[in-house]
Amino acid sequence: MAASLVIRNATAADIPMLLDIEGSSFPSDHISKRQFNYFLKKAKARTFVALVDGVVSGYGIVLLPARRNYARLYSLAVAKNMRGVGIGDRLLTAVDQAVENMGYSALGLEVRVSSVGVRRLYEKHGFVVCCVLSGYYGDGEDGLKMKKQMGSSDTKKS
Repeated sequence: MAASLVIRNATAADIPMLLDIEGSSFPSDHISKRQFNYFLKKAKARTFVALVDGVVSGYGIVLLPARRNYARLYSLAVAKNMRGVGIGDRLLTAVDQAVENMGYSALGLEVRVSSVGVRRLYEKHGFVVCCVLSGYYGDGEDGLKMKKQMGSSDTKKS
């Protein structure tokens, strides 16, 4: 990627762009402005943004419960016009490293069965399918539960 890519913690000023990315990335179950505010201010969570040449181009939200045995990747999305250039990979690497550095032993997530490319990214980062979640999404599509043991694979793969 020739452009400058920076990953940092999200701020409230990023929410309009996060909403745009969210709305164009998922067919249903959208995160609202209120929910983004909650993730940034009150939740036991960390929200990362990827900036390409200073423009918010993707985000990742990880939920961090008090018990450090299992963190959850709540959402990962990249702006449509920025897909395929490694932003999702870099965001997931940042999440992996943060979760491991905070002492969590595992990271889990859910993904649509139809999101084959996204599943490949997760598998590249060491996630494995644990089970099928029948009718998991609001539109009735099945989901897959995936999990990764921290420290069990190279979280810095590219």
